[in-house]
Amino acid sequence: MENETNHDERPPFFQIMLNDMMLLLFLGVTIFVVFYIAWGFIELGNVPNMPDETKAEVMSPIY
Repeated sequence: MENETNHDERPPFFQIMLNDMMLLLFLGVTIFVVFYIAWGFIELGNVPNMPDETKAEVMSPIY
């Protein structure tokens, strides 16, 4: 009698989380989107500045 399992117990949290397919899909997509956006900002921060001569050519009016 002592070895009987109690069926009224709640399953562990991770089992509930891993059984929810929509939650796994949402987390999978969200994690990739967040990392790609962060990677993009890091890449933009590594772009060198435009030289002053090129900047002057681009900003001058074409008349």
